[in-house]
Amino acid sequence: MSLKPMLSGFAHFRFYLIHLGYLLTVFFTARLMFMAWHWEKSAGLTLQEWAGTFTYGFLMDLSAAGYLIFPVLLLGLYREWAPFRTFRYWLHVHYFIAQTVIWTCVAADFEVYQAWGVKLNAEVVYYCRYPAEAWASALASPVFTLLAIGIATGVFFWRISFRAFFQPDRFSGWGKLSAWLSIPVYLLLFGFTFLMIRGGWGLTPMNPGFVYFSETPFANHAALNTTWNVAYDLSSRNESSKKEIGWFPRAEARATADSLIRRAQPDSLPSLFTVSRPNVVLIILESWTADMIPALGGIQGYTPGIDSLITSGLLYDRFYANGKRSAYGISCLLTGFPSIPDGAIIKFPTKFEKVPTVSERLGEAGYTSWFFYGGDSRFDNMNAFLLKSGFTRIVDKDQFRKEDQNSKWGAFDHVVLNRMADELTTIPRPFFSVLFTLSSHEPFETPIKPPFPETTTADRFKNSVWYSDNSIRQFFSRIRQEAWYDSTVFILAADHGHRFPLNRTEQHIPERFHIPLILTGPALRAEWKGKRIQEICSQADLAATLLNQLRLRSDDFVWSNDLMNPSRNNFAFYNINDGFGWIRPDYQVSYDFISEKIIQESNPDYPEKAARLREGKAYLQALYRYFDRIEWNQRESSDPAGK
Repeated sequence: MSLKPMLSGFAHFRFYLIHLGYLLTVFFTARLMFMAWHWEKSAGLTLQEWAGTFTYGFLMDLSAAGYLIFPVLLLGLYREWAPFRTFRYWLHVHYFIAQTVIWTCVAADFEVYQAWGVKLNAEVVYYCRYPAEAWASALASPVFTLLAIGIATGVFFWRISFRAFFQPDRFSGWGKLSAWLSIPVYLLLFGFTFLMIRGGWGLTPMNPGFVYFSETPFANHAALNTTWNVAYDLSSRNESSKKEIGWFPRAEARATADSLIRRAQPDSLPSLFTVSRPNVVLIILESWTADMIPALGGIQGYTPGIDSLITSGLLYDRFYANGKRSAYGISCLLTGFPSIPDGAIIKFPTKFEKVPTVSERLGEAGYTSWFFYGGDSRFDNMNAFLLKSGFTRIVDKDQFRKEDQNSKWGAFDHVVLNRMADELTTIPRPFFSVLFTLSSHEPFETPIKPPFPETTTADRFKNSVWYSDNSIRQFFSRIRQEAWYDSTVFILAADHGHRFPLNRTEQHIPERFHIPLILTGPALRAEWKGKRIQEICSQADLAATLLNQLRLRSDDFVWSNDLMNPSRNNFAFYNINDGFGWIRPDYQVSYDFISEKIIQESNPDYPEKAARLREGKAYLQALYRYFDRIEWNQRESSDPAGK
């Protein structure tokens, strides 16, 4: 047999091997830049963890490279069978698109991880459907620096694809194979590429678990290939609502969930209100972490308005958010239904249409429900969710003057609060009025000069909270003379926490989810004013609490654990990316699905830690099961996991 076909085959392998090396170099550079950008975390890794991020990450880089080499193989095979003089130009186009996608993802991932503590994923990409809001959030980051990095590295690597070794005609032996003899060569090449994409020939295909090797979350996150992770999360997100965790038998998980949430007759509960049907005003505070509230151990001086409300109201010391974004908080507060790690229920219309809400139940009792928001109410399906929930009027940014809005999100907080104060004089009573603040969202713009200096992004955040607090203080000063004021209770709760002001970059720690909950107003009984409740609780618990206090039916809010029930189990559940947090009075734990490891715990030597983790897992399994099978009109209220 002539050596020419064999040499020609080697030329093909050499050509594609160069492409593979090129792409692996791209991904190696991207990972190195990620670790340099987050040097404060990288510096804390051991030498073994540094090595692991690259060695384990190499497996995922191979998979990502395989996807990008696959179209090159197809074009090369086509060239063996038909004239294809523009092959090298198609290669330039291919790598231009590839480098644009890769370095856009990498540059965006730098700041996404800084802000949220998670790698760039489908949830982040989802928000690009709202370009104005996404751009507003991005402006809180060094966006132009990130753009410069992405463009510079992308152009650099794209220009490399013009080099001679990317041109097949430069390889001796290329084109010397007959079309038929090229088939076995390409079968081998496609076979190797398939194994790269799949992560080997084992039973399990490539997934994030392949690169999770450490008990340090950052080391695992650095090992993830950003571009691969985005594509994987996008492709799997459509199936997320259909998956079911199977840690335990269904009956066991259901029994655990049942035992955690205890019911009580409303008449047997301590009474909070002086009137049977008070007006209720719920103010949802954008990003108000407990770290900004002195009474909760936060920094001093930025929230004098809220501080005064706390002294004359009821404060819940250990109140936790359900998730890391507004969609989680709003839907959980209004439905009493904890969202799952895959996403807030507000994003699943077929689900939230079957979920009862506080506003619907209040509407049945004669309440008028209005919603006030300075931004676009269509964001995150909010408008659809609110309309379904019985809000008869929604006031959003389109109903405010342009001069009263910032250039990014919408109307400033003092403008929206003044609008609500005006409207509450005309709304039929009793009313349920919800206002969602906005100005403490990135990029933290305020219409007035704050009294504190600004040198960092954390300073801008603190000043935006001060401005919102000042707006709330002015709102309360204004409405005290209104006829409806004396029969009104006010509830202030945050939608989620924030990494600022203390730059808590670890997205899984309980402190990131610790938020304020305050009940105040003339309709709050005197014996509760100035009181503090220490029990652990969460956003999901507000729904049943409010309805029971109003002596309204709450039995179908099966995941809401009444805050005033003396026999309640005290716990909080929160979502993290690919995991969950579980807080009990004696133990706190954060658990990662992919590594199947505890990534944070309050007391590693606690003797009952295994039982507490099992409890949290069973709760989430039942929640997943119920989420998948939501049929609120066809199930028993005592069966939170679904039959």
